[in-house]
Amino acid sequence: MIERLLAAFAEGADDDGGPRTGVGAEEIADILWLAARVDPAGARPPGAPAAGPGGEQPPVPEPPGPEPGPDTPSSPVPGGRDAGEPAVRFFPASPREPAGKPPDVHGQPADATAGRRGSPVRLPRAASLDDPLALMRSLRPVGRRSIGGPGEELDEQLTVERSIERMVPTPVLRPAESRWLDLALVVDTHHSMLLWSDLVDELRRVLTRSGVFRDVRTWQLTGTGSGATPMVTRGRGGPPRNPLELADPAGRRLILVLSDTVAGGWREAPVQGVLRHWCAHNAVAVLNVLPERLWTRGAVRPVPFAVRADRPAAATRSWQQVPAARRAGAGRRRAAAAAAAVVPVVGVASGSLARLVRVVSGDGRWRRLACLRLDAEPGATGAREDPAPVGGGSALEVVERFRASASPTAQQLAAHLAAVPLTLPVMTLVRRSLLRDSEHGHLAEVALGGLFAPWGAEQDAEEVEFEFLPGVREALLGSQLRGDVAAVRELVRRRVWEFMSRNRGTGPDFSAIRVAAGRAGRRRVADGALPFAAGPPPDLEPGLRDRVVRVRYEGTPEPQEVGTLLTPRLVLTVGDTRFPRDAVAWVRAYDREIPCRAVWWDDAPPRVFLLLADEDLMDPAAWPEPAPLPWAQADPRAAPVRVDGVTDQGHPIALTGEVVRYEGDRNGELVRLSAEPETWTHYRGGPVSHGGELIGIVHGVWPDRMVFLSGRALLDQSDFRAAMAAHGRTRAADRSIVCLAVQPGDDGVYPTGSSPNAEARDLMVQLMGDAGITGRLVGGEEGAPVLVLLDAPGALGKAGRLLSELPRAMALFGDRRSDGSQPSLRVAVAVGPAETIAAGSRGQIMSEARRIVRHPGMNRRRRPSAHPAPVLALSHPLYEDLGELLGPTVLRTLAPLGREAEGWVCTGDPVELGCALVEADELPDGGIGWPTCGLGASMTLPAGCVGIRLPGYDRCLAHLERPEERVYLGALGPGSPVDFRGTTFDQGLLRRLLAALREPGQHPARLGPADFDRAAFVDDWNEEGAEFLDRASFVRAQFVGRARLGGSTFAGPVSFDGAVFLGVGDFDRCRFHRAAMFRRTVFRGLAGFAGSAFRDEASFARAVLEGSADLNGMQVAGRADFSHTVFRGLAGLSRAGFAGPVSFASATWEQGLVSTGAVFEGPVDFAKATFRGRVRFEGLSIRTSPQDGLTDQHGRWDTHRRPDGTWDVHLLDAGDD
Repeated sequence: MIERLLAAFAEGADDDGGPRTGVGAEEIADILWLAARVDPAGARPPGAPAAGPGGEQPPVPEPPGPEPGPDTPSSPVPGGRDAGEPAVRFFPASPREPAGKPPDVHGQPADATAGRRGSPVRLPRAASLDDPLALMRSLRPVGRRSIGGPGEELDEQLTVERSIERMVPTPVLRPAESRWLDLALVVDTHHSMLLWSDLVDELRRVLTRSGVFRDVRTWQLTGTGSGATPMVTRGRGGPPRNPLELADPAGRRLILVLSDTVAGGWREAPVQGVLRHWCAHNAVAVLNVLPERLWTRGAVRPVPFAVRADRPAAATRSWQQVPAARRAGAGRRRAAAAAAAVVPVVGVASGSLARLVRVVSGDGRWRRLACLRLDAEPGATGAREDPAPVGGGSALEVVERFRASASPTAQQLAAHLAAVPLTLPVMTLVRRSLLRDSEHGHLAEVALGGLFAPWGAEQDAEEVEFEFLPGVREALLGSQLRGDVAAVRELVRRRVWEFMSRNRGTGPDFSAIRVAAGRAGRRRVADGALPFAAGPPPDLEPGLRDRVVRVRYEGTPEPQEVGTLLTPRLVLTVGDTRFPRDAVAWVRAYDREIPCRAVWWDDAPPRVFLLLADEDLMDPAAWPEPAPLPWAQADPRAAPVRVDGVTDQGHPIALTGEVVRYEGDRNGELVRLSAEPETWTHYRGGPVSHGGELIGIVHGVWPDRMVFLSGRALLDQSDFRAAMAAHGRTRAADRSIVCLAVQPGDDGVYPTGSSPNAEARDLMVQLMGDAGITGRLVGGEEGAPVLVLLDAPGALGKAGRLLSELPRAMALFGDRRSDGSQPSLRVAVAVGPAETIAAGSRGQIMSEARRIVRHPGMNRRRRPSAHPAPVLALSHPLYEDLGELLGPTVLRTLAPLGREAEGWVCTGDPVELGCALVEADELPDGGIGWPTCGLGASMTLPAGCVGIRLPGYDRCLAHLERPEERVYLGALGPGSPVDFRGTTFDQGLLRRLLAALREPGQHPARLGPADFDRAAFVDDWNEEGAEFLDRASFVRAQFVGRARLGGSTFAGPVSFDGAVFLGVGDFDRCRFHRAAMFRRTVFRGLAGFAGSAFRDEASFARAVLEGSADLNGMQVAGRADFSHTVFRGLAGLSRAGFAGPVSFASATWEQGLVSTGAVFEGPVDFAKATFRGRVRFEGLSIRTSPQDGLTDQHGRWDTHRRPDGTWDVHLLDAGDD
């Protein structure tokens, strides 16, 4: 390449006024200027118009009908030959078949048995010209302007100056400037030019859009065949006109004759006479559509001349011309000047056209151009016919003759064209998609190589379809050494499909028929028609393409690797360089680029990284698989496996391959790839999967194979497993299945022919149908429990609904027993990950449920037969999950079943426990959803510090150096938003933070939107009167010291859900303007809400107040929820006011409740509440009689109504609970 560049520079040197054909200083300057501004890939815009070039030896007048080629409707696509019918195929939009078309192989007319139908579509053409911008640039020497155009135009400079002088707008006009040269583009209409129709249209557009010509007009030149009379027309089918009309006596016209010079008339007097006449008045040249190396295959053979012109647009006959072999001697120049007239011939390449344009511009320099000698006498007739195509011999001999003269690239192109229909746009698509480095000339080599059958002249270029000579297509296909013909067709059609999907331009298009699997259109496809593109089959497994993201490392402008999403935030990928812990990578998902950091890496080759993104890369609610992504449990034995990747444009792409057995080795190898990986595709870091399960990730890509790191090698590393456990965990209720083991008792009399197990099975079937829950029933043999398997998602909620409805169903089934008693049931509930079911009925979760339901402790808890409620027990993992999700209140009615790990039996109402399971299933995921600091990670604490990383830092606030902390806090001010989720406030850090949020002086701290989820306050919060100007969140925060927030104002919603106050929790005199949530909050010390005002709803559901609870003077304007709340110390509710509904359902007061003057304006619910100790309501204002709500509780109550309408209610004896 560098030698060619140096040679081009050398040819550009001055040589004493001789012809100058190389690259000069101006061209080099243009190259350097454009190189800094033009994208190299933009030289061939993907949406540019395309053509199907080809030059053909002159055909005979009666061409045979097109040869029907057998289609392969099941031709494979990326899924391999066994993947099935392609999802979509594209066929050329063939015209209506002539009446005399030969019958097909079955003796019926073609199309008579056509069963395929599709929809007409318009597809973008591929570009035929390699560099249209260079062609436009080569025309610049003739693009100067001259005065004398029609009309006048505004002189901007003089208008400004005159307006300033006169202080009023004064337009100044001048004679209009215009381009000085017209262009007449004369297109040869000989039937051989059908092959170049697209190229001609594209070239015409380039010349028109260049803007260097005053006027561009296209003419059709007819009669270029042997013995014909040349004429011109303004359009195809227009009236013929005299060619002499094109001559411009003013000499301001350039005439370009666009032809392949194949027609026999080019060597005869009529055509040459027209050219001589044009050359006498204007600059004329022949623009040959064939590459220069193929000019000798035309009817005339150009010879080299050195020419020059002394003035712009000089008539060609006035040019000085010297044969290239006779440049020496002035006498020889004069002799050559007196010789016959010549017309220059140039190609469509920019360099060839640039030499002609510089001569036309009249720069006076010698340039070497190929020229046609116009030697024929004016009255001569065509003694010779058009050269006939080489005939005779078998198809193999035709192919061998072609190979003897064609270039290797042209031979490859011919083999690829044998797999598709030969229409002009399709041939160009094949060239562009499979041989991107090929040129327009390689297609011309195929077209002129004697492989095509002759075709007629009267055909539309939009609809014409060329054909190979009989047997040539099969000979080309069979010579590819790729297994069989179907494999070749698969490769070509798939690559064309990929090219079309990758290059969706808005330029010129062409007609096609789209045939989709399972759909019928209105356009019929002829029998034997070949598709030129095929998409993936519909039954190809989707793989993991939705889990593929692009990964860019710091310092690289564009992503070079891809990654595999294991969870909505964890990305598994590969890289070539070391990745320091504080380095940042960027993950591009959809239209976002999210920063991430490495939480695990393996420096052994191949280098693998586990990245944690700062945000969710995918909606967690849309994650269908269990988290993390499931790994294949064994080496794949079935082929093929799938590899997903992306293109440069970010579009998904996939291929398949077969796995070479690696017998547990670290690396696996993929061979027999369905497609060759291209430079514009990215597979490194992509997932290798089978059946939706992850096998490994790719780390090495070659044209014929890939190497991947197996999942087994990753899972064998304890550090990797620890990182996955720390960052990839989701709560069990989301990823688990639930198993209910139902064991009926042997008491009572059952219907004839039935048994306890059959009755239990019928009971569960009826219950599941009534509740609208789907599940699997297993077992139920005589003496064995009936197992009900409930799958994720929502398995825990399904189990809760079944348990809630089970007592009612038992009561209904009691009517079927002869003695009328209720059936006795023991029910065990176990939870576990779904993969444990793979072992069948001996799965771990089923065994656990069976063990619990048969535990001796279950028999000791058997309820009386008259009580329609089951004996219910939970597994220990489910017990722990419920405690974590709902807090300690849900565990109060669960007692150990033997040792703690053996299970937990319900001592309360099973319906309430079922409702708790439903509530736990509906809770949002409370995991860590922010970029964490990670310092202090160890094998026992793999996640390290969970404090949120501050913007611009790689650490949380607690781990910043003191100078960094001062800088960060100094940027805060009163009302600033704060986000310190997971941060530990110790050693005075909370005091320094609140000081940064306080106005100078004794003003309270003012916080904007505040996020303190999972924060740990070791420091005391002694900021009374703080102002929270927006929402505030303290979900699962832990207050180790005292929390004195008395007198604070919360302007937005506030949540302390799941928070733990180990010391005093003081909220006296606080103002809550929006909803305040203290659900599942634990107060180990004093809980103070005296005088607090809740302007919206307030919820203390499932909260635990272990010390005394001061609710005196509390005012709630909205709904108040104290359901399942546990008051273990003395609770005060004096002077409290509730304007809306209040619920104390299932609440518990263990040390008593004292209330004086409480007001309940709305309904109050004390259902299933438990009172112990001293309980006194004095002056109680309630809408309904307390006898309807309180006195139905356990114990003896004394109620008395005062004259003012208030009530006194005392608990005399708590009774037996």
